[in-house]
Amino acid sequence: MSDHTLPFVSVVVPAYNAARTIEACVRSLLAQDYPRDRYEILVVDNRSTDDTARIVSGLPVRLVAERRRQSSYAARNRGAREARGEWIAFTDADCIADSSWLSRLMVGHEDPSIGGLAGRVLPVQPVNLLEQFAVSRGQVSQDVSMANSFLPAAITANVAYRRQAWEALGGFDETMISSGDMNFAWRLQLLHGKTIRFNRDAVVRHKHRTSVRAFWKQHRIYGFGTAMLYDQFPGYAKSLRWEVIIWLRRSAWLAARGLLRLVRWPFRREGRLYVAQHFLEILCTTSRFIGMVQYRWTYRGRRPAAVVPAVARSSRFEALGSRRVPTAYSLQPTAQTDVHAPHPAVSVIIPAYNRAHVLGAAIESALTQTYQDLEVIVVDDGSTDDTRAVVARYAESSRARVRYIRQANQGVSAARNAGCRAARGRYLALLDSDDLWKPQKLARQIPVLERGPGVGLVSSMAEVVDAANSRIPGLKPRQPPGTTLREMVATGSAAPSSFVFRREVLQEVGGFDPQIHGLEDLDFCFRVARRWQLVCLEEPLIRYRQHGAGLSSDVAGICRAYIRTYEKLLALPDAEIPRAAVRQRLAKYHYQLGTVHARHREPRAATAQFARAIRTWPLVGLNFVTARHPWWQRGLLVVKPYAAACGVAVASLFERNGRRSIQLPVEEAGVTRCQGPC
Repeated sequence: MSDHTLPFVSVVVPAYNAARTIEACVRSLLAQDYPRDRYEILVVDNRSTDDTARIVSGLPVRLVAERRRQSSYAARNRGAREARGEWIAFTDADCIADSSWLSRLMVGHEDPSIGGLAGRVLPVQPVNLLEQFAVSRGQVSQDVSMANSFLPAAITANVAYRRQAWEALGGFDETMISSGDMNFAWRLQLLHGKTIRFNRDAVVRHKHRTSVRAFWKQHRIYGFGTAMLYDQFPGYAKSLRWEVIIWLRRSAWLAARGLLRLVRWPFRREGRLYVAQHFLEILCTTSRFIGMVQYRWTYRGRRPAAVVPAVARSSRFEALGSRRVPTAYSLQPTAQTDVHAPHPAVSVIIPAYNRAHVLGAAIESALTQTYQDLEVIVVDDGSTDDTRAVVARYAESSRARVRYIRQANQGVSAARNAGCRAARGRYLALLDSDDLWKPQKLARQIPVLERGPGVGLVSSMAEVVDAANSRIPGLKPRQPPGTTLREMVATGSAAPSSFVFRREVLQEVGGFDPQIHGLEDLDFCFRVARRWQLVCLEEPLIRYRQHGAGLSSDVAGICRAYIRTYEKLLALPDAEIPRAAVRQRLAKYHYQLGTVHARHREPRAATAQFARAIRTWPLVGLNFVTARHPWWQRGLLVVKPYAAACGVAVASLFERNGRRSIQLPVEEAGVTRCQGPC
């Protein structure tokens, strides 16, 4: 096979604190007998805290630096997005590739039915008992994974995928902290109809864990990922009850066998080795079981939807290629989308419910943008006023740039999702029916997206106006929402009418959650910030209309919405979620909701919310401390939630005895205003 027939391959190596192994890995990749001009090496530094980035920067490879640490599958996706190759090969930072690895791995790439190529993963020469045990169990072995009884699965220590297949499936599932490679391999076969070829001559050598602590953590994570696979692939599923039975039986059998052999050979070396191996087997089984239990507890009824319906083992291969991935918020094009119409650059989505008196101004502010390559989609969420007539006037005068969709009343999230399904533009922009855009808004935001391929969403600040369109001092949000997930959690702010984002972002993270009412935009930003960079322009480019009919006038409602949003974020298994910051914000809104109940003379409900606030973050009072407070006032603010909880607890005792006239000693300055972004 001549050189020009070889595919161009991008080798992606995720690395986190791999200073001890990364140089040997990269040098083994540089020494491949594959033509050097036909492959590239990308090392994705997953926010390492050691010298990984410095070591890699001195080698002739591409260094891709993550702005924050994410899962290893998110790092692999980042590398794949930056890659230029027709095939994307993956290996790990603690692997050493044979010199002929890449050329042998690419054997069979011409077959269009093949979506993946896998090679063998052999162990580095084991040194201690832990490594010997891992080798004996076939841990991190491609021979074992490719012989899986459900479907062949390729582990990412030695695999290459066709770029078209990777893009069609949307990459690895970044929510998985383990078994994401099996998830992708099975989706490739079940949903894309491709096969994985196993080239046994393509070899990389993997270094196993050398400490008991690392061994325990590794197998606990394996258990977590395996339990997630049970939910995603019902044909592979086993019940947790069955796992408990297996664990108890296997642990008891191993313990008994080890003790018998120790009794038989009490002073012989082989007896002690048998006992050590049985101990490690029990440790391995127990850590995996604990990982599964941790997964069940983490989700507690909020498990992810199955990737495919349950498939009988005897008929699963007949169904290859006949399914599509069902997401929680389907974004497939609707029948109302004219696929033959010219595609504009931007689709402006306006959900509307009984807002005919202000809808016209919103549509006009979109049509009068200096950036004119756009379409406007108005989603009528079951309005009973003249919304249809208002849209019809603009549709007639705008030469088909305004489209109208009507649905039964389902809420703003469902309306936005319907608009996204009907959109044709490569960028999607949101505009609420009672807000206004300044003429230069899109002209300021679109270049930011076009210049930065890693930027997923661009927002801006907003001027606040009243119902008469008169300016109110101040901006919304009160401070820029930030560009990372941690900053988004700290500010808890979003202005959805300023959002412009890529279509790929929506396809990757899903649409707006219909189960969250009032802060579905913030929940969407959290999901985007986990995978993409956010940019907020400090120039106010929209006019936000403030009136008494919105959620921002309901303090209890906004607190409940924040609680639901932060609880959803806290329930995710992603290791990069700033859980301490999330709990701090969650405690704040539990406390504020408690003050609302106290003002309405509802001491039992107030006591429950105060208790949750203190249990979530004992120093909840620090949420209200500012730099202008003197030291003694800061101390009072820290103690205040406990005093409030005691006060309403006493009041609830009086309420039980029929004495409801007691005055509740709870006062929170500024609680009648929303403490967060409203």
